[in-house]
Amino acid sequence: MDFRLILGFARPWRGTLALCALLMLAETGVALAVPWLAGQFAGQLLTGLAQAGGLLLVALLVLFGVQALLKFANSWLLGRTAEYILADLRTRLYDHLQALPLAYFQQRRHGEILALLTNDVAPWPATSAARCSAWFHWRSPWPVPR
Repeated sequence: MDFRLILGFARPWRGTLALCALLMLAETGVALAVPWLAGQFAGQLLTGLAQAGGLLLVALLVLFGVQALLKFANSWLLGRTAEYILADLRTRLYDHLQALPLAYFQQRRHGEILALLTNDVAPWPATSAARCSAWFHWRSPWPVPR
């Protein structure tokens, strides 16, 4: 399998994917801070300092809100980027099929090519790119357009 071809679809989106990785790291950091802050809150309640416990409770609620916002931003950004990558993949596959000679289509079943266009480019970019890369190189006797 040619991983350079697969990574080529993600290359225009490397900045966005790096931002998604940073958002995931920030979300993980916030998720790790929640148990620590909850422990501090429980300690304040056990020692009887209820005034400081209220501030810790507010901080804990703020952390939950920040964690939810980070998760939403990461999911939205990653989903949007995946859709753009899939659109590029589908366009490239369609262009490749259009460049093939008519004899290629006469040798294949119609459902096989239709299934490739509709089912094989699924909403999982890594597996879709792998499937289409394999299709480009193993099923097609003609070179892949660059």
